[in-house]
Amino acid sequence: MLPWLRNPRLIWNSFQYLSGLRDSRLVRLTKRPAASYRAVAYGVPEDQWEAFEAAYPEYEMIFTKPDIMAAELRLAMAARNTVLLAFDGAPRRLIQVACRQLNVQVFHASYAPLPILERNGEVARGFIIDSMGDWLKARRPTELSIFLENFDISDREQLMAATKNLLAASTPLPMGDGCLILPSFSASSLPQGAEEPGDADLRAVAADYATPDQLVFFRGNRAEGWAAPEVVFDFLSTLQNCKTVVVGDNPLGILAVLAGREVVVSGRPFWAGFGLTKDLSLFKRRRNLSGEDLVALLVFVLSRYVDETNRLIDPADDWTLPGHAHSQISAFADLTAMDTAKIDTAQMNTGIASDPVVAPRIDEAV
Repeated sequence: MLPWLRNPRLIWNSFQYLSGLRDSRLVRLTKRPAASYRAVAYGVPEDQWEAFEAAYPEYEMIFTKPDIMAAELRLAMAARNTVLLAFDGAPRRLIQVACRQLNVQVFHASYAPLPILERNGEVARGFIIDSMGDWLKARRPTELSIFLENFDISDREQLMAATKNLLAASTPLPMGDGCLILPSFSASSLPQGAEEPGDADLRAVAADYATPDQLVFFRGNRAEGWAAPEVVFDFLSTLQNCKTVVVGDNPLGILAVLAGREVVVSGRPFWAGFGLTKDLSLFKRRRNLSGEDLVALLVFVLSRYVDETNRLIDPADDWTLPGHAHSQISAFADLTAMDTAKIDTAQMNTGIASDPVVAPRIDEAV
Protein backbone atom coordinates (compact mmCIF):
# COMPACT_ATOMS: atom_id res chain seq x y z
CA MET A 1 0.00 0.00 0.00
CA LEU A 2 1.25 3.47 -0.85
CA PRO A 3 2.17 5.42 2.35
CA TRP A 4 -0.17 8.30 1.62
CA LEU A 5 -3.16 5.95 1.33
CA ARG A 6 -2.83 5.26 5.06
CA ASN A 7 -4.09 8.77 5.78
CA PRO A 8 -7.87 8.44 6.41
CA ARG A 9 -8.54 12.09 5.55
CA LEU A 10 -6.88 11.80 2.18
CA ILE A 11 -8.75 8.56 1.48
CA TRP A 12 -12.08 10.23 2.35
CA ASN A 13 -11.36 13.31 0.22
CA SER A 14 -10.32 11.10 -2.68
CA PHE A 15 -13.50 9.06 -2.34
CA GLN A 16 -15.63 12.22 -2.50
CA TYR A 17 -14.06 13.24 -5.81
CA LEU A 18 -14.24 9.73 -7.27
CA SER A 19 -17.87 9.25 -6.26
CA GLY A 20 -19.00 12.68 -7.42
CA LEU A 21 -19.93 13.97 -3.96
CA ARG A 22 -17.63 16.91 -4.75
CA ASP A 23 -17.38 18.62 -8.09
CA SER A 24 -14.06 17.82 -9.69
CA ARG A 25 -11.65 20.66 -10.40
CA LEU A 26 -9.91 18.59 -13.07
CA VAL A 27 -10.63 19.02 -16.79
CA ARG A 28 -9.51 16.85 -19.69
CA LEU A 29 -9.91 18.59 -23.04
CA THR A 30 -8.74 15.80 -25.36
CA LYS A 31 -8.26 12.09 -24.92
CA ARG A 32 -4.90 11.01 -26.28
CA PRO A 33 -4.53 7.28 -25.60
CA ALA A 34 -1.51 7.09 -27.91
CA ALA A 35 0.33 9.93 -26.15
CA SER A 36 3.82 9.12 -24.90
CA TYR A 37 3.34 10.89 -21.55
CA ARG A 38 0.60 11.76 -19.09
CA ALA A 39 0.67 15.17 -17.38
CA VAL A 40 -1.26 17.27 -14.90
CA ALA A 41 -1.04 20.94 -15.94
CA TYR A 42 -1.37 23.13 -12.86
CA GLY A 43 -1.61 26.91 -12.97
CA VAL A 44 -2.14 27.33 -16.73
CA PRO A 45 -4.59 30.24 -17.35
CA GLU A 46 -7.89 28.75 -18.49
CA ASP A 47 -7.99 30.82 -21.67
CA GLN A 48 -4.64 29.23 -22.64
CA TRP A 49 -5.57 25.59 -22.02
CA GLU A 50 -6.21 24.70 -25.66
CA ALA A 51 -3.10 26.49 -26.89
CA PHE A 52 -0.87 24.88 -24.26
CA GLU A 53 -2.25 21.42 -25.02
CA ALA A 54 -1.77 21.97 -28.75
CA ALA A 55 1.86 23.00 -28.16
CA TYR A 56 2.69 19.62 -26.59
CA PRO A 57 0.83 16.85 -28.45
CA GLU A 58 3.09 14.20 -26.89
CA TYR A 59 1.28 14.73 -23.55
CA GLU A 60 -2.19 13.63 -22.54
CA MET A 61 -3.05 16.53 -20.26
CA ILE A 62 -5.40 17.04 -17.37
CA PHE A 63 -5.85 20.71 -16.46
CA THR A 64 -6.58 21.93 -12.95
CA LYS A 65 -8.75 24.84 -11.96
CA PRO A 66 -7.19 27.46 -9.65
CA ASP A 67 -9.17 26.41 -6.58
CA ILE A 68 -8.19 22.73 -6.68
CA MET A 69 -7.59 21.05 -3.34
CA ALA A 70 -4.33 19.27 -2.52
CA ALA A 71 -6.20 15.96 -2.11
CA GLU A 72 -7.60 16.04 -5.64
CA LEU A 73 -4.32 17.17 -7.16
CA ARG A 74 -2.64 14.29 -5.34
CA LEU A 75 -5.25 11.89 -6.64
CA ALA A 76 -4.67 13.06 -10.22
CA MET A 77 -0.93 12.42 -9.91
CA ALA A 78 -1.32 8.96 -8.39
CA ALA A 79 -1.47 7.32 -11.82
CA ARG A 80 1.77 5.82 -13.02
CA ASN A 81 4.08 7.75 -15.35
CA THR A 82 2.41 11.09 -14.62
CA VAL A 83 4.35 14.35 -14.47
CA LEU A 84 3.28 17.70 -13.08
CA LEU A 85 3.63 20.76 -15.32
CA ALA A 86 3.64 23.70 -12.90
CA PHE A 87 2.91 26.92 -14.76
CA ASP A 88 3.96 30.43 -13.69
CA GLY A 89 2.41 31.35 -10.35
CA ALA A 90 1.38 27.84 -9.28
CA PRO A 91 1.62 27.78 -5.45
CA ARG A 92 4.70 25.82 -4.47
CA ARG A 93 3.44 24.95 -1.01
CA LEU A 94 0.35 23.20 -2.36
CA ILE A 95 2.53 21.35 -4.88
CA GLN A 96 4.83 20.17 -2.09
CA VAL A 97 1.87 18.90 -0.07
CA ALA A 98 0.32 17.14 -3.06
CA CYS A 99 3.60 15.53 -4.19
CA ARG A 100 4.75 14.37 -0.75
CA GLN A 101 5.71 10.68 -0.83
CA LEU A 102 4.74 10.45 -4.50
CA ASN A 103 7.35 9.72 -7.13
CA VAL A 104 6.26 12.56 -9.39
CA GLN A 105 8.59 14.59 -11.57
CA VAL A 106 7.77 18.31 -11.59
CA PHE A 107 8.57 20.46 -14.64
CA HIS A 108 8.32 24.22 -14.77
CA ALA A 109 6.10 25.55 -17.57
CA SER A 110 5.88 29.14 -18.72
CA TYR A 111 5.28 31.45 -21.61
CA ALA A 112 8.29 31.44 -23.92
CA PRO A 113 11.03 34.01 -23.19
CA LEU A 114 10.11 35.45 -26.61
CA PRO A 115 6.38 35.25 -25.89
CA ILE A 116 4.93 35.94 -29.35
CA LEU A 117 5.77 35.93 -33.06
CA GLU A 118 3.95 37.72 -35.88
CA ARG A 119 3.02 37.09 -39.51
CA ASN A 120 0.68 39.16 -41.68
CA GLY A 121 -1.41 40.30 -38.75
CA GLU A 122 -1.42 36.86 -37.09
CA VAL A 123 0.04 36.29 -33.63
CA ALA A 124 1.55 33.04 -32.39
CA ARG A 125 2.02 32.48 -28.66
CA GLY A 126 4.98 30.53 -27.31
CA PHE A 127 5.40 28.15 -24.37
CA ILE A 128 8.34 26.46 -22.72
CA ILE A 129 8.73 23.42 -20.45
CA ASP A 130 11.99 22.99 -18.57
CA SER A 131 13.16 20.37 -16.11
CA MET A 132 15.69 22.60 -14.34
CA GLY A 133 13.33 25.24 -12.98
CA ASP A 134 12.02 28.68 -13.76
CA TRP A 135 13.73 30.14 -16.83
CA LEU A 136 12.54 33.62 -16.07
CA LYS A 137 14.35 33.98 -12.75
CA ALA A 138 18.04 34.28 -11.99
CA ARG A 139 19.88 31.02 -12.57
CA ARG A 140 23.28 29.71 -11.68
CA PRO A 141 25.69 30.87 -14.40
CA THR A 142 26.73 27.28 -15.11
CA GLU A 143 23.31 25.84 -16.05
CA LEU A 144 22.80 27.47 -19.42
CA SER A 145 26.53 27.32 -20.18
CA ILE A 146 26.56 23.56 -19.65
CA PHE A 147 23.53 23.25 -21.91
CA LEU A 148 25.29 25.24 -24.64
CA GLU A 149 28.49 23.21 -24.31
CA ASN A 150 26.49 20.06 -25.04
CA PHE A 151 24.48 21.67 -27.83
CA ASP A 152 26.67 23.43 -30.37
CA ILE A 153 24.35 25.83 -32.18
CA SER A 154 26.87 26.98 -34.77
CA ASP A 155 27.35 23.46 -36.18
CA ARG A 156 23.65 22.99 -36.94
CA GLU A 157 23.22 24.42 -40.42
CA GLN A 158 19.45 23.91 -40.72
CA LEU A 159 18.84 25.53 -37.34
CA MET A 160 20.91 28.59 -38.18
CA ALA A 161 19.34 28.86 -41.64
CA ALA A 162 15.87 28.87 -40.06
CA THR A 163 17.00 31.52 -37.58
CA LYS A 164 18.43 33.74 -40.31
CA ASN A 165 15.16 33.40 -42.25
CA LEU A 166 13.16 34.63 -39.24
CA LEU A 167 15.51 37.53 -38.57
CA ALA A 168 15.62 38.52 -42.27
CA ALA A 169 11.84 38.96 -42.19
CA SER A 170 12.12 41.26 -39.17
CA THR A 171 12.75 44.92 -40.02
CA PRO A 172 14.70 47.14 -37.58
CA LEU A 173 12.63 49.13 -35.10
CA PRO A 174 13.01 52.94 -35.10
CA MET A 175 15.18 54.35 -32.32
CA GLY A 176 14.80 57.51 -30.22
CA ASP A 177 17.00 59.15 -27.60
CA GLY A 178 15.19 58.12 -24.41
CA CYS A 179 16.12 55.64 -21.70
CA LEU A 180 13.49 53.01 -20.89
CA ILE A 181 13.31 51.64 -17.35
CA LEU A 182 11.85 48.14 -17.32
CA PRO A 183 10.80 46.99 -13.81
CA SER A 184 10.73 43.44 -12.55
CA PHE A 185 8.08 41.22 -14.13
CA SER A 186 6.89 40.42 -10.60
CA ALA A 187 5.72 44.03 -10.42
CA SER A 188 2.64 42.98 -12.36
CA SER A 189 1.12 41.88 -9.05
CA LEU A 190 1.39 45.36 -7.53
CA PRO A 191 -1.45 47.91 -7.51
CA GLN A 192 -1.41 50.44 -10.31
CA GLY A 193 0.96 53.30 -9.46
CA ALA A 194 2.81 51.35 -6.75
CA GLU A 195 6.55 50.74 -6.99
CA GLU A 196 8.77 47.90 -5.88
CA PRO A 197 11.79 48.61 -3.65
CA GLY A 198 14.05 47.82 -6.62
CA ASP A 199 12.44 50.49 -8.82
CA ALA A 200 14.43 53.25 -7.13
CA ASP A 201 17.65 51.33 -7.83
CA LEU A 202 16.74 51.08 -11.52
CA ARG A 203 16.10 54.82 -11.62
CA ALA A 204 19.52 55.45 -10.07
CA VAL A 205 21.19 53.28 -12.72
CA ALA A 206 19.27 54.98 -15.53
CA ALA A 207 20.42 58.40 -14.32
CA ASP A 208 23.91 57.52 -15.59
CA TYR A 209 22.61 57.03 -19.13
CA ALA A 210 20.05 59.78 -19.69
CA THR A 211 18.81 63.09 -18.35
CA PRO A 212 15.68 63.09 -16.17
CA ASP A 213 13.48 64.32 -19.02
CA GLN A 214 14.60 61.35 -21.17
CA LEU A 215 13.63 58.67 -18.64
CA VAL A 216 10.60 56.52 -19.48
CA PHE A 217 9.23 54.08 -16.88
CA PHE A 218 7.33 51.20 -18.51
CA ARG A 219 4.51 49.56 -16.59
CA GLY A 220 2.28 48.02 -19.22
CA ASN A 221 -1.00 46.39 -18.34
CA ARG A 222 -0.25 44.64 -15.08
CA ALA A 223 -3.49 42.69 -15.12
CA GLU A 224 -2.45 40.97 -18.35
CA GLY A 225 1.10 40.05 -17.32
CA TRP A 226 4.35 40.59 -19.20
CA ALA A 227 3.70 37.99 -21.95
CA ALA A 228 0.30 39.20 -23.22
CA PRO A 229 0.44 40.38 -26.86
CA GLU A 230 -1.02 43.80 -26.03
CA VAL A 231 1.67 44.31 -23.35
CA VAL A 232 4.44 43.24 -25.73
CA PHE A 233 3.22 45.62 -28.44
CA ASP A 234 2.89 48.42 -25.89
CA PHE A 235 6.45 47.79 -24.78
CA LEU A 236 7.80 47.77 -28.35
CA SER A 237 5.90 50.94 -29.17
CA THR A 238 7.54 52.63 -26.17
CA LEU A 239 10.90 51.14 -27.11
CA GLN A 240 10.88 52.99 -30.44
CA ASN A 241 11.49 56.23 -28.52
CA CYS A 242 14.51 54.88 -26.64
CA LYS A 243 18.08 53.81 -27.36
CA THR A 244 18.93 52.53 -23.86
CA VAL A 245 17.05 50.08 -21.63
CA VAL A 246 17.71 49.54 -17.92
CA VAL A 247 16.31 46.25 -16.65
CA GLY A 248 16.54 43.97 -13.64
CA ASP A 249 15.13 40.59 -14.71
CA ASN A 250 12.14 41.38 -16.93
CA PRO A 251 12.06 38.98 -19.93
CA LEU A 252 10.97 41.83 -22.23
CA GLY A 253 14.59 42.95 -22.03
CA ILE A 254 15.38 40.16 -24.50
CA LEU A 255 13.30 41.96 -27.14
CA ALA A 256 15.27 45.13 -26.45
CA VAL A 257 18.51 43.22 -27.05
CA LEU A 258 17.24 41.86 -30.37
CA ALA A 259 16.04 45.34 -31.35
CA GLY A 260 19.64 46.58 -31.11
CA ARG A 261 19.28 48.67 -27.95
CA GLU A 262 21.97 49.09 -25.32
CA VAL A 263 20.58 46.97 -22.49
CA VAL A 264 21.95 47.60 -18.99
CA VAL A 265 21.17 44.69 -16.65
CA SER A 266 21.28 45.16 -12.89
CA GLY A 267 20.08 41.64 -12.04
CA ARG A 268 21.14 38.18 -13.16
CA PRO A 269 18.53 36.85 -15.60
CA PHE A 270 19.44 33.79 -17.63
CA TRP A 271 19.95 35.82 -20.83
CA ALA A 272 22.62 38.16 -19.37
CA GLY A 273 26.37 37.62 -19.28
CA PHE A 274 26.73 36.41 -22.86
CA GLY A 275 28.21 39.60 -24.32
CA LEU A 276 24.88 40.98 -25.56
CA THR A 277 24.21 43.21 -22.55
CA LYS A 278 26.05 45.54 -20.19
CA ASP A 279 25.96 43.67 -16.90
CA LEU A 280 26.35 45.53 -13.61
CA SER A 281 26.60 42.27 -11.67
CA LEU A 282 30.11 41.05 -12.33
CA PHE A 283 29.66 37.58 -13.75
CA LYS A 284 30.60 35.98 -17.04
CA ARG A 285 29.27 32.95 -18.87
CA ARG A 286 31.63 30.43 -20.38
CA ARG A 287 30.99 31.72 -23.91
CA ASN A 288 29.47 34.64 -25.79
CA LEU A 289 26.33 34.47 -27.91
CA SER A 290 25.34 36.40 -30.99
CA GLY A 291 21.79 37.63 -31.57
CA GLU A 292 21.31 34.74 -34.02
CA ASP A 293 22.48 32.25 -31.39
CA LEU A 294 20.03 33.67 -28.85
CA VAL A 295 17.07 33.47 -31.25
CA ALA A 296 18.04 29.93 -32.31
CA LEU A 297 18.18 28.84 -28.68
CA LEU A 298 15.01 30.53 -27.42
CA VAL A 299 12.71 30.16 -30.45
CA PHE A 300 13.77 26.97 -32.19
CA VAL A 301 15.32 24.83 -29.45
CA LEU A 302 13.49 25.58 -26.21
CA SER A 303 10.04 26.94 -27.18
CA ARG A 304 6.91 25.81 -28.99
CA TYR A 305 4.59 28.27 -30.77
CA VAL A 306 0.88 27.94 -31.50
CA ASP A 307 -1.12 30.20 -33.83
CA GLU A 308 -4.53 31.72 -33.17
CA THR A 309 -6.25 28.53 -34.38
CA ASN A 310 -4.22 26.47 -31.88
CA ARG A 311 -2.00 24.80 -34.43
CA LEU A 312 1.72 24.25 -33.99
CA ILE A 313 3.69 26.54 -36.29
CA ASP A 314 7.18 26.52 -37.74
CA PRO A 315 8.75 29.85 -36.71
CA ALA A 316 10.86 29.81 -39.89
CA ASP A 317 7.72 29.92 -42.04
CA ASP A 318 7.79 33.71 -42.67
CA TRP A 319 7.18 34.59 -39.01
CA THR A 320 8.88 37.67 -37.55
CA LEU A 321 9.90 38.98 -34.17
CA PRO A 322 7.03 40.80 -32.42
CA GLY A 323 6.53 44.41 -33.44
CA HIS A 324 8.55 44.13 -36.64
CA ALA A 325 5.56 43.16 -38.77
CA HIS A 326 3.75 46.17 -37.31
CA SER A 327 6.67 48.37 -38.32
CA GLN A 328 6.42 47.11 -41.90
CA ILE A 329 2.69 47.84 -42.05
CA SER A 330 3.13 51.26 -40.46
CA ALA A 331 5.94 52.20 -42.85
CA PHE A 332 3.94 51.07 -45.87
CA ALA A 333 0.87 52.97 -44.68
CA ASP A 334 2.92 56.15 -44.24
CA LEU A 335 4.46 55.73 -47.70
CA THR A 336 1.07 55.14 -49.31
CA ALA A 337 -0.38 58.20 -47.60
CA MET A 338 2.54 60.36 -48.81
CA ASP A 339 2.28 59.13 -52.40
CA THR A 340 -1.48 59.66 -52.47
CA ALA A 341 -1.09 63.20 -51.08
CA LYS A 342 1.51 64.01 -53.77
CA ILE A 343 -0.81 62.82 -56.53
CA ASP A 344 -3.77 64.79 -55.15
CA THR A 345 -1.61 67.93 -54.91
CA ALA A 346 -0.40 67.52 -58.50
CA GLN A 347 -3.98 67.15 -59.75
CA MET A 348 -5.06 70.28 -57.89
CA ASN A 349 -2.13 72.29 -59.29
CA THR A 350 -2.70 71.20 -62.90
CA GLY A 351 -6.47 71.17 -62.78
CA ILE A 352 -6.46 67.87 -64.69
CA ALA A 353 -9.00 65.34 -63.52
CA SER A 354 -7.91 61.71 -63.59
CA ASP A 355 -9.13 58.38 -62.39
CA PRO A 356 -9.07 58.09 -58.61
CA VAL A 357 -5.94 56.49 -57.20
CA VAL A 358 -6.80 53.38 -55.24
CA ALA A 359 -4.14 52.47 -52.69
CA PRO A 360 -3.51 48.74 -52.36
CA ARG A 361 -4.73 47.07 -49.20
CA ILE A 362 -2.03 46.96 -46.58
CA ASP A 363 -2.53 43.28 -45.78
CA GLU A 364 -2.23 42.40 -49.48
CA ALA A 365 0.96 44.40 -49.86
CA VAL A 366 2.61 42.85 -46.84
